[in-house]
Amino acid sequence: MKLAWSDMSVQLEQQKKLTDEVIFKMTQEKSSSRLGRIIMAETSGVFISIAALFYVLANFYKFDNWLEITGGIGTLAILLLGIVFGLRIISQANRIDLTKHDLKTTLSLFKAFKSSLGFYKRLSIITNIIGPLFVFPAAFALFTDKDLLENPSAAITGLIAAMVIVPVVLYFIIKFYKKNIGAVSTAFKDLEK
Repeated sequence: MKLAWSDMSVQLEQQKKLTDEVIFKMTQEKSSSRLGRIIMAETSGVFISIAALFYVLANFYKFDNWLEITGGIGTLAILLLGIVFGLRIISQANRIDLTKHDLKTTLSLFKAFKSSLGFYKRLSIITNIIGPLFVFPAAFALFTDKDLLENPSAAITGLIAAMVIVPVVLYFIIKFYKKNIGAVSTAFKDLEK
């Protein structure tokens, strides 16, 4: 009888170990998948921002007045900020890996990542409020070859359009990040249990 209990105890221990491994692998796959989506979105954003940065720099000579020059400088600053934060988010997301770190370290890295995303989100809201004031004059000069100071109705129309479009785009971006970060958080909480 004692041997049977001992044998069952070993089998239960093996079963628990196997179950823990399966849960661990599922958590790693789920977190990697969701973080991979964020990395892909950020990588796309970084490449688009770099291309836009070079385009504005290559065409900076087209800015003729103070409004366009200020818009160009502001646009370059916004693009640089986006590139730096995008690269930082990619770097932090790539470090979150249960196969390379123990659970405590992984959770610590994830917490730092979430904190950075929170700061990035607040900064994005501010940037999206003031950004159109810089981006619109620069884009107007680059793509229409017209002087915005001589077309005040176009300026008003463009800013109104930006005030409508930017919040909608920002809403969907924030929703995307919340959904993916929420899924990773849930997976890690399940693993902790």
